[in-house]
Amino acid sequence: MDKILPILEKYVEWIALGIGALFMALMGYSYAVKSPVSVPLGTEQLAPSAVDPAIKKSPDLGALVDAMASKNGAPKPGQITPVAAALLSEINRPVPVPDLGGRKGPEQGPVKTVAEDATIPTLPKAMYTDMSNGWGLYQWAKWQPPPAAVPGAPGVPPGAGVPAAVPFNPAGGVATQMIQQEFGWWTGKFELSMAQLTAALKAAKLDPQNPAEFKSAFLGVELYRQEKQLDGKWGPETRIAALPEYLPQLKSLPADNATRPVKAEFMSWAAQNVVMLVQPPFPQVVAGDPWYAPGTPPPAKVNQNDPGAVPVPGAPGLPGVPAPGAVPGFVPRMPPPVGPRGPAALLPARGRPYPMMFAMSGPAFGQPSDRGFAPAVPQPGFTRDDGSTPVPGFGTAPGDASGVPGAGDPEGVFNPDLLVQQAVGQALPDFKAVIYAHDITVQPGKTYQYRVKYLLRNPLFLMERVKPEYANKLALVSDYSDWSKEFTVAARVEFWVNKVNENRGVVEDAEFDVFVAAAAGWKQEKVKVAPGDQIAKGDGNSGWSLVDIRKSKDNKYEVVLTDINGQIQRRDLQTDLDDPKHRERAGIPETPAVGPSLEGVPPPGAPGVPPGTPPRRPPPGRGFTPDS
Repeated sequence: MDKILPILEKYVEWIALGIGALFMALMGYSYAVKSPVSVPLGTEQLAPSAVDPAIKKSPDLGALVDAMASKNGAPKPGQITPVAAALLSEINRPVPVPDLGGRKGPEQGPVKTVAEDATIPTLPKAMYTDMSNGWGLYQWAKWQPPPAAVPGAPGVPPGAGVPAAVPFNPAGGVATQMIQQEFGWWTGKFELSMAQLTAALKAAKLDPQNPAEFKSAFLGVELYRQEKQLDGKWGPETRIAALPEYLPQLKSLPADNATRPVKAEFMSWAAQNVVMLVQPPFPQVVAGDPWYAPGTPPPAKVNQNDPGAVPVPGAPGLPGVPAPGAVPGFVPRMPPPVGPRGPAALLPARGRPYPMMFAMSGPAFGQPSDRGFAPAVPQPGFTRDDGSTPVPGFGTAPGDASGVPGAGDPEGVFNPDLLVQQAVGQALPDFKAVIYAHDITVQPGKTYQYRVKYLLRNPLFLMERVKPEYANKLALVSDYSDWSKEFTVAARVEFWVNKVNENRGVVEDAEFDVFVAAAAGWKQEKVKVAPGDQIAKGDGNSGWSLVDIRKSKDNKYEVVLTDINGQIQRRDLQTDLDDPKHRERAGIPETPAVGPSLEGVPPPGAPGVPPGTPPRRPPPGRGFTPDS
């Protein structure tokens, strides 16, 4: 020890430096060269931070646990205690997914992994094909929310709730009265190619062989309009609201961050009302132009004075509508609306209403075929000379459900690829969904153009193991369709100069006969107009203004007019007074022709008249006499 201590004392500084250098080298190797800790996972050595991501990416958690146990020398699942084995079996069992439109695999086995490159489909745009239009007096039922107490329900005292005369509709409310309104309308027909939709889903890496993912459903249609301005340019775009009778019943599309129960409720509602969303029925015509499908001949006008042209109070029964239970598979969804005028039951054939809504399922509306759709057949018991389906007391329904994919499916879904295959099997190149959109706010003399967007359910909605932003997105919105053909609403006002007023040789104003078209006929009013005034009346405007009143070279009065587009027109007073159309509108009888009386002139072949001899004409101012 005595020999060692002097050496240590002599070299203590170098020894300390050596120990420090060795410690630093060890630390550098441990922290810079080699990871401080590694976890054996399967056949790999992973850092602790990489363990959780590796487990999440594993396609089979049970196989992963097996590999870990085998690598670490632990007993395999079959060799451990029954409790541990049951736990591992539960971990490896596939979790059932509720059928809310999400993707799931077969009933046995783990959930199928979504392709890594699957993405949100880009929907094809709808194509405009045709339009129809008209003007008339129409009516629809005013629906109220369902009452808190339903008559006849358990625990409800007799007489409580709504009166017995007002039928209760659990789905849509109570029909309390019929609303009547006169308006002009436009209906556009748009088509969506199922072949193009199939291509869009395939481009998003969705598997057409997997019916759980290669499907969708209609969630709505949006109609947009532009109005042509005075300078000939198109004005701002506006969205057209739904028809008034459906506003209380329509549900708003839930936001992407809404809860799953809210989205599931909306999906269930949309499945039951897919026809209403894609082909909304039109209000019932009382007088004027009945609704007709675009591309078909317009029907004859309905005259309000025709027998049966308006609802008859106390009308017995509802002709053409089968009683509940008479047709298997059909259950009434809405009772006939009853109001002050009685049930909307009787209209002439060209404007007949269908006052009940039936569930859009069953044999009459086709059968689902693995999310395909079999075309509908006419329902027995319905007279359908106007090609309509029954609607809830509002009038004529556009087309029938065979043009609405998903109308025959309990969930409202359809497989576009199967629809195309069915069409090809019937020697058709494609299956095209038919979309109708209505605008009942058009104004006389205005020019419009229209386009639509449609909404489909996202095929990736609630799908397992996809990006959260994909799985939470319920609705996909298409791009705009092409613009429709321009549509100019016919003028509802006609006018003629009837009189020019002077005061001491000075022309003051002119009097016009103004006629405004209405569903019940033309309404006449005499209007005095001074230069600078519009030729207008309370419920209509001709679009023309009076510029000047003057005398022509032949001393006849004429008026100078201009319209909203700056067009100039001259009207002659006498010409307007003699216009046959003016006289017809005003109910002025035709003036009989002035000429000599032919009373007593024997016709050719009369006794005493040689054959072939025409009768002699009397001279002006004289009648026929034997010796004339």
